[in-house]
Amino acid sequence: MKTIKSNKLNLKTMKNLKNAITDNLINYYANSINLFDFVENNISPFIEISEESKETIRLIISQSQRGWYAIECDEEGPTKEQDEEMDAYIESVTAEILNSL
Repeated sequence: MKTIKSNKLNLKTMKNLKNAITDNLINYYANSINLFDFVENNISPFIEISEESKETIRLIISQSQRGWYAIECDEEGPTKEQDEEMDAYIESVTAEILNSL
């Protein structure tokens, strides 16, 4: 069962949580942070969740890595279309994480 630090997340806090997740998914995919640090540094500061929920989030992120690597990207950098595809993918994973809370 999750416990929210305040009675409810206000819009600003929810936006900050979403931005933290979105911004740091790329760091995770680049192997800059691990799953445990991802949850502790990007979700726990905003909302208290059970260990079961943390594990669910870690699973979502771990499984999403395969999809991230499946997105084609030119060697010299992504094209506009590839960049849009990567952004859409990050947004979908972020939404899945937020919906699991």
